[in-house]
Amino acid sequence: MRFEVLLTNDVLDLISENIDVALRIGASNPQEALVRGVLDMEFGLYASAEYLRRNGEPASIHAVSTLIGPDRPELRRLLCRALKNGIEFPQFQVAVDSFALAREFVLLHQGVGLLPQSLCRAELASQAVVPVLPNLFSGSIRLHLTFPSRADLNPKVNAFAQILARHLEAAAAGQ
Repeated sequence: MRFEVLLTNDVLDLISENIDVALRIGASNPQEALVRGVLDMEFGLYASAEYLRRNGEPASIHAVSTLIGPDRPELRRLLCRALKNGIEFPQFQVAVDSFALAREFVLLHQGVGLLPQSLCRAELASQAVVPVLPNLFSGSIRLHLTFPSRADLNPKVNAFAQILARHLEAAAAGQ
């Protein structure tokens, strides 16, 4: 069996693009699809310890000189809805198209980034990266496995999706 992995932030049409399995954050697919919630992804604002040493710990979100986050408005709205207290993120000074790029900016001491906690787990453990305003700007969002609802879904693809779901759940648990 051969797999092609496509990494994109675009919401693709699973049927017309001939995609067997998609991992999606938050909202379910706008088309007819089978959706299985896999795990809750914790997110928050993070900065390098060096950035905070240079710029100080912000007392409020408005004191952050460089805020880094997703450029997709629908993802931004989804993350705002997931915040525990209903407040919203201000405009991002640096808008990026991936959490991986936001993480790189944070590791290069360029600002405070909105990131999934799992993406900076090692840096959090070593205290190279620390949470910023965690009581205000942290939350959880559901990651879904999405399948096209078609009769020809290959049993091997379904088995792969089940294995992927188990690995994602184990990774989220820190195993």
